[in-house]
Parts: sequence; C-alpha cells; structure tokens
Amino acid sequence: MACQRCVYRRYSRPEAGHNRAFFAEHAARELSRAEQTTALKLMEIQRQAQLMYTSCGWFFTELSGLETVQILKYAARAIELAEDLTTDELETTFVADLRKARSNIKDYQNGEWIYNNFVLKSRFTLEDIIGHYAVKVLMRRGARKGTQQRLFAYDLHVLEEDHFTAGNITIDLGVVKAVSRLTLQEEEVCYVLLNRSMGEKLRCFIRKNNGDWTYADARDALQAGINAGVDSLFTEVKRIWKTEAYDLNTLLIDQRQEIVDVLISEQKKNLLPDYFKIYEKNQKLLRTIAKLQVDAPEELAQPTRIALKYKILAAIHAAAAQESNAEYEKAVELVHLAQKLGITIDLTEVASELEKLLQDILFRLKKKFEPEVCAQLLELNSVQRRMQLELNSALLQDTLYEILKTRIVPAIEKINRGGPDVQALYKAVNQVLQVAYHFNFNIKIYKDRLKPFEGEFSRDPEYWP
Repeated sequence: MACQRCVYRRYSRPEAGHNRAFFAEHAARELSRAEQTTALKLMEIQRQAQLMYTSCGWFFTELSGLETVQILKYAARAIELAEDLTTDELETTFVADLRKARSNIKDYQNGEWIYNNFVLKSRFTLEDIIGHYAVKVLMRRGARKGTQQRLFAYDLHVLEEDHFTAGNITIDLGVVKAVSRLTLQEEEVCYVLLNRSMGEKLRCFIRKNNGDWTYADARDALQAGINAGVDSLFTEVKRIWKTEAYDLNTLLIDQRQEIVDVLISEQKKNLLPDYFKIYEKNQKLLRTIAKLQVDAPEELAQPTRIALKYKILAAIHAAAAQESNAEYEKAVELVHLAQKLGITIDLTEVASELEKLLQDILFRLKKKFEPEVCAQLLELNSVQRRMQLELNSALLQDTLYEILKTRIVPAIEKINRGGPDVQALYKAVNQVLQVAYHFNFNIKIYKDRLKPFEGEFSRDPEYWP
C-alpha cells in the first residue's frame, strides 16, 4: 500500500518541480536523469496495471464492450512503457493469449482482432502529438524557436524551424525536443509539413532523431531538391525523411476542423464582399418579401444570413475595442432586422464572442471591484439578453459566485458603514446583483443586507432586477 500511495501521490501533480521533490523524499540516493526516467516509467506501468484491474470492467459478457476495451487500453499502455525496460516480447505473448478468447460477435472474431482494431488504432503516439504541433505551425500558432509549448502530456522545446515555398506548395519544417511530464523521457523529433491545393495534398512526415540522421542535412537536401525542380516534392521528402506520411484523415477530428478553418479563412474573406453586395442590393426586396409573410428564396436568404452575421460580429468587435455602447446597439438592431426579414441566423459564434467579453469583465471585477466596470457588465448582459442568445452559463456563474462572495459582501459592509462614495458603490453593487439575478442567483440574501437602503432600492426602478 505504501508503494501505491507513492504512485498516486506522484501522479496527482506530474510537474518538474514535483518530480524533484518526489525523488528528494523517496530516492535512497541521488538519481541520474536516466534513472529517474526508468523509475517513473516503472511507476507509470504500475499505475496502468492498477487501472487495468478496475473491478467493474471485469464483469463482462462480450470482449468488445466499452469497459473491456478500456481495460485492454490500460494493458497496452503498460506494455508500451515496458518495451524499453525489458527484452521480453510482452505484447506477442499478450496477443497470443487474447487470440484464444473468442468474441460473441462474429465480425469481431477474437481478442486479438479487438486488440488490433479497437485498442491499437486508438493509441496516440508521440508522432501523433508532433503532427498535432505541426498543424499549429501551419496555423501560425506554434511556439517560436528557442521557446516551448505544452501539448498534452509533453513539453515541446522548439530547437529549429524553417519555412519554404515551392510554387503553390508551402513547406513548414522543424525540430522539437519532446519531454514527457509523466516520465521525463526526452526525444528529438523532426517534422515537415507540406500543404498544396488548399489542403487537398497536405502531408506531414515525422521522424525521431536517433543519431543516424540530422535535420540540417535533411533540410539542405530538401532545399536542393526544390532548387533543382524535382518532379515530385512529396516523393523527395519521403526519400529524405524515410517515413510514411500522415494526411488529414489520420489527424484528430479537432485538428481536421482547425485545418479546414485555416484553409478556408482567406476564401471566406474574399467572398464576403459579394455577400454584402447581394444583401445591400436586395434590402428593399427582402423587406417586401417579409411583409408578404413568405420565405425569401435561398439565393437571397443565404447571402443575407452570412452578411448580417458578419456585420453583427464586426459591430461587437468594434464595441469591445472602443468600449462603445453605440456599436453594441448596432449589433442588437442587426439581430432584430434579421428577425423582421424572416432570416434565421446562426448566432453561436456571436454568443461565444459575448461569453468571452462577459468573462473578461467578470475576471476584471474579481481582481478589482470598480463601479465603471460594473456598468459595462450590466450593459453587456443587457445586449446578450436582447439578442436572446444561448450562453454557456456554467463558467460565468462560477465567476459570478466568486465575485458575490469576495467582492459584493465586503462592498455591502462598506455601504452599511457609510462614507462619501457610498452612492456610487451602492449603484455598482446593484448592477452586479441585477446580472446575478439573470443568471439564476438568489439575490435576496444580499438585498437583505442592504436594509438601511431598502427604501431607495425598492423605489428606484433603475435598481430593479
């Protein structure tokens, strides 16, 4: 049990500083980096084995069940970690045993088939992580050379980065040192990402640097091939990198969506003026159609839908940048205009933008309670309510709760003590309470604490929720 407690203690916070503290407390002597990695791998194997024996997963009637497959995933991870620590063919033996277990579903054959198709295909390797990072580089979201970025359970230190173009092909390549925060294992990994024809021919090549190959030589050979006008750049990269390519279909679904967003962003910008032109040219016709209470043809409705959505987003961005209520009013009017025209707009992106703005204001109030910021909060809340947006309230409610507890209660106590700035503070408190009320908080307990001002509170409609 003592060893198990050590494992869980270590893995509750797998950070570099905690690693040092852990080894200082438990190691019998000072360990080298390699010895620390071995120790952490052994403990991670034990942790995966403990997860593998989760009792509920062992009550099953079919090998391909959700719980059974999850248990096999834990086992596969333990075996994967053990590969560097033993010469035994653990996976071969394990798969041979699984082969003896037959599935009740004919198409799934046996445990070996389930392991190969449901377990191994779900494995997310270091190469997959570097591919994910390469996508971030494509979107110009990667860390710069000499800096680092945290991605999943790895810290990625950017050692090299280069960018080439060859005709209509863009090429991003580089080297990252990946350090596992679970085991401290370090590996240098090189990548090259080729993008052609709006992503149709996007390929990513990944290769670990094991000392038999250098990034500089590969980069120079690639540059020489480009200068020589090689017939197939993809074939040339494959020859130099000596690995198979990842394509869009091998990426995680969120990566694919990010790439699509990047690839079409420029096209969307180019198309927007046309949508605006169609909408503006046909405004009178759209109003006439709306008055007749018939649906606008899709050839008019779709450009109008897109144009109004981007006009609303532009107004919100301008309002946030200028702290302008007039721009917020413009956004609200555009939403109401769409309703009058009978045009249904997807306001998900608008709601997301206003959520971020509301959260930013709430964080400011949480850090420092300022009356002018309370007024901004009330105005922004009014905007989103008049737009009838569906916000994801959970995070906003959490922050509001913290503000009520840490800022509003002390402010009410200050109001009750009196002072020259009581009226301004009283107004600010009530502005926050109005917003809290609309986010389903019971504000009565706070109103009750304002009993000395209850008469003014109840008589002045400005303070009513």
